[in-house]
Amino acid sequence: MAQPLTDAIQALTRYANETTGASDQTLSDAVETLVEGYGQGGGGSVSQDAEGYIVLPADGGGDDTPILPNEYVRLLCLTSSGSTQYIDTGLTTKANSAFYLYCAKAASSGTQNFFGNNFSTCASFIQLSGTNMYYQFGSVAYSYFTVQNAFGEMFSLKLDANGIYGKNVATGEYDLIASIEGTTVSEDNSATNLLFARRRSGNSPQISQVTIYRFIAEEGGEKVRDMYPAMRKADGELGMYDVVNDVFYTNQGTGTFIKGAMI
Repeated sequence: MAQPLTDAIQALTRYANETTGASDQTLSDAVETLVEGYGQGGGGSVSQDAEGYIVLPADGGGDDTPILPNEYVRLLCLTSSGSTQYIDTGLTTKANSAFYLYCAKAASSGTQNFFGNNFSTCASFIQLSGTNMYYQFGSVAYSYFTVQNAFGEMFSLKLDANGIYGKNVATGEYDLIASIEGTTVSEDNSATNLLFARRRSGNSPQISQVTIYRFIAEEGGEKVRDMYPAMRKADGELGMYDVVNDVFYTNQGTGTFIKGAMI
């Protein structure tokens, strides 16, 4: 069997095992387990270990199976190299915004910015530094909780004006991790939220090495972005394809993303 195909099968097997919490050795067994719904990341709920660390369940990027236009290939994930790759979602933060992020740290150390902006009155961001997961929404100062997910394990998070949540993959619901009280948002059209980076007021984006599987944004409960890693067949360009608006968002920095397996 050709090595690229072998690598792809192994990647899909690992992906299915991460989603279910199983340890199947073949792709066929892994897919069967996935269909049966077994495991679901060890029960699926957000939990706290003996040392007080929050443990977020693996999710696999949600249950939806989008159909991209024929000109594109869906990818398992995209990873930034830590130099200058990032995506501009074109979305600002509103009081009724909600952001859903499926991501993983791609570096063993350092600060990793998954998403957002840090403008003072319309901030919304998710950032990992060591085992501290920092977050902010609106005018209330940033805070953090402590996580124990290992290198490469997926975080399934939701952020809105009420708090930050981790997805319970057994129920499909989001469990509140920490609440945000009394926040307000003053919209700023220049403060569009970034992926793979954090926009900073008056400075260049704060970029880092992270992996993203999917990004969703809602406004007032209506989905306005649903973005999946993808590759454009014509030229091999990598980016995030938004199935809500049929728009392909490409790298706004320099260099090239690292692509995940084709799925």
